[in-house]
Amino acid sequence: PNLYDVYDSYLMHFRRYSKNQIYNLFKKNNLKVIYHRNIGCLVYPAFFLTKKINRYKYGINGEKADDKKNIVKEKINSTNENKLFELIIKLEENYIDSRNLPGIRFFAVAKK
Repeated sequence: PNLYDVYDSYLMHFRRYSKNQIYNLFKKNNLKVIYHRNIGCLVYPAFFLTKKINRYKYGINGEKADDKKNIVKEKINSTNENKLFELIIKLEENYIDSRNLPGIRFFAVAKK
């Protein structure tokens, strides 16, 4: 939640949850987590820094941005089909236990 920026605002990512908030939602709804992991652990430091810079430059919701659409388009184009990023994600998936590391995304499967 503390990394919400112009990108999220433009793409209408209205909900951002911490891992604890997700677990509390599962618990409240009597769901048991059967699998969880973080995605993007190895690139998280760069992601974190980018998000903080975006918040500084454009405001938390992008209120300082002249053209949110072009800012987001540029960011997507600059990372689209990035071979290094793909390699890092594959390494992470195959060799790193990311359950307790910070990551770009948190993924969980739960059942009743």
